[in-house]
Amino acid sequence: MVWGMLNKIIIMVFPFWIRTIMIYKLGNIYIGLDSLFTSILQVLCLADLGMESAVVFSLYEPLAKGDLSAVGGILSFYKRVYRWIGMAIFLLGMMLLPFLEGLIKGDHPHDINIYAIYLLQLCNVALGYWLYAYKNALLVALQRVDVESRIRLAVNVAQYIVQVMILLYYADYYLYVLAFPLFTILQNLIRSHIVEHQYAQFFAKGEIKNDEKQLILSKVKALFIYKVGGVILRYADQLVISAFLGLAVLGKYANYYYVLSTLIGILGIYYNSVRPIIGNSLVEKERAYNLLFFRKLQDIQMWIVGWWSICLVCLLQDFIALWAGTDYMLDFLSVILSVIYFYLWKIQDNVYIFKEAAGLWDQDKIRPVCSALLNLVLNILLVKRIGLHGVMFSTIIAVLLIDLPWSARVFFREYFKEEEKHYYIGLGKWTVCTVIVGSITYWLCSLIRYTAVRSFMDKAILCAIVPNVLYGGWHSIEMLAMKRGRING
Repeated sequence: MVWGMLNKIIIMVFPFWIRTIMIYKLGNIYIGLDSLFTSILQVLCLADLGMESAVVFSLYEPLAKGDLSAVGGILSFYKRVYRWIGMAIFLLGMMLLPFLEGLIKGDHPHDINIYAIYLLQLCNVALGYWLYAYKNALLVALQRVDVESRIRLAVNVAQYIVQVMILLYYADYYLYVLAFPLFTILQNLIRSHIVEHQYAQFFAKGEIKNDEKQLILSKVKALFIYKVGGVILRYADQLVISAFLGLAVLGKYANYYYVLSTLIGILGIYYNSVRPIIGNSLVEKERAYNLLFFRKLQDIQMWIVGWWSICLVCLLQDFIALWAGTDYMLDFLSVILSVIYFYLWKIQDNVYIFKEAAGLWDQDKIRPVCSALLNLVLNILLVKRIGLHGVMFSTIIAVLLIDLPWSARVFFREYFKEEEKHYYIGLGKWTVCTVIVGSITYWLCSLIRYTAVRSFMDKAILCAIVPNVLYGGWHSIEMLAMKRGRING
């Protein structure tokens, strides 16, 4: 977690700096183009099929038993599959070339060739699969995510420094994009060398048994359907905004989404660190213990997500105004809709991570597809009527009506063998508390009226103190009530 957090700080500070330079040196339309291509490539990465998650799940048992032959067979299988995945992504990306301009409404940068830029970014993604990417699964299964974080930290710092220099002194978007595949190659080569040196006992050699291969493939099939819906749900919004509203609007939206995704990335460090611990706990501990473990982690999750949601409501507009300028701001309703989506999306993470560790992909594989289809249909219908708000509102509806209840039902009934009623009660209590705490904090922030910078700093201090004090008081009352209930019972 420590190394992951250091890496996240780097990939928060430098990309923020780079994005700022791009806004002032190149313009908002480049931000929109960058977001569009990122969305397209994320959809293309569906070819991954969720292979790494399935392989990590399959590695837990042979690593715990010290079965080097089984580990080698799984890694060898994974290595071959990843080569084909990289090729599939590249070919699918090439097939999209004739349709690029159709995904952009209105103007796009005329001083660059958008096809050349797209091909460079496509090569970057494909190279990530071709060059030893399979070795990262071994690090995850061995609970050594810190090794990968250290590699990323060093390579990312070098890459960002180079890109900052390119933008500051040359303002050349071609050179900026070219740095991505070059440093992807460097990162994968360093990872390969370190893994071979530190874990020389593990070789990607041998074959796995047919029943093990079928088990992996069955989970991959379920994960493919699972990931199709999940990726479409997250990135269809940006594709729809580009196609119907243009790159300028997408650029503004992307700045807000960038802030949300940064917070999401920080939460990802926490979950990447505890994922192997949860996986081992589900294998070794009884369900009663894991249910208590789940509830403790859920309380932590709700506290963090609620607090960050309050901070976003109180600070996001001021931050965008200070960072990019008032011309790049959306209206306050867009902020509220973005925060609601962030809150509904992230309060489910605890269920997702336990469900993934338990291998419950097949039972839940249709949910993301249904959610994504509903979101896509509502996107197209509502964007024509109410514009950007329609895109945001459609995603909230899809998450609230399909994602949250369906996912919880599958997890609790398949693993814990009980109703999800208590889970919903917990979500409800935390949500009511968050609304009350958020209203108090927002009211206090509204009383602050100084210069822009001082107002932002004072509001940030309030947001750091007030919500956590109120949450702490509420949680203490809850714990006291539970103790009294047990004593009286």
